[in-house]
Amino acid sequence: MNDLNGRLAVITGAASGIGRALALQLGQEGCALAVVDIDEKGLAETCRLLAEYPQQVVSYVADIGNKDKIFGLAEKVSREQGGADLLINNAGFGTLISFLDMRMDIMERIMQVNFWGAVYGCKAFLPQLSSKPEAHIVNISSIEGFVAFPHHCAYVSSKFALRGFTEALRLDLRQTHIGVSCVFPGGVKTNIARNSLEFTRKYLEGHPDLAEEFEPRLKNADALVAAFEATARTSPEDAARVIIEGIKKNQWRILIGQDAVGLDALQRSNPEGYQEVLLTLLPKELGWDS
Repeated sequence: MNDLNGRLAVITGAASGIGRALALQLGQEGCALAVVDIDEKGLAETCRLLAEYPQQVVSYVADIGNKDKIFGLAEKVSREQGGADLLINNAGFGTLISFLDMRMDIMERIMQVNFWGAVYGCKAFLPQLSSKPEAHIVNISSIEGFVAFPHHCAYVSSKFALRGFTEALRLDLRQTHIGVSCVFPGGVKTNIARNSLEFTRKYLEGHPDLAEEFEPRLKNADALVAAFEATARTSPEDAARVIIEGIKKNQWRILIGQDAVGLDALQRSNPEGYQEVLLTLLPKELGWDS
């Protein structure tokens, strides 16, 4: 898909971060856009930033983890915008809770959005993509789709699952005109770490029986978020540029950032021992080695 001008791109998680940067850069490429997010305020800001482009932009407020909503969304996009040429499943979030302490509803919700949301999107939009002379699917996984970090069990599970699904999907579509890419961002300067902490604290507000038990475990959470934000070296804009270049080259595996490249190499060269190496690289004060 070398020429993106005139294509319709559907982007989930478009209210901020990589999703917003993708929307703006695809707008510059001449794409019409269907931008999707559960964050209505953030989505409105994305649309405001897109107002300078002449092509059509339509926003959809939707819960990506709701199957019926996503299939309904696909019907609206087909009816109102003529169907997608490019689908980017970017929406996702995490939490900072060890599996030892995690209730299953947290795990299920993260899997529902991060993994099933992308699966729903692919299935719902596949008829539209199949009807176009050229089309592409992009699923945003993470470096945590090939390496695991402590206290990220739910997020890691969702991103490993998304990686596996995307690799298998690419094989299933190999005889079609639909390209498939799986993206593995490293540390990108987005709100995901802070949003993960906010989700964790909001969850505890609704479960006061757990709050007292969890509070000591979260004592380093703000330091963890600050450390992530300080070490995240890739901007959303740079990440979006790499992704768009990968789409144009029909690149199926897209690593973003030198940290992603390095961790990928570490895991491949030392699959048995990479976790011990990784733990030595994490700041001790964050408590991730415990």
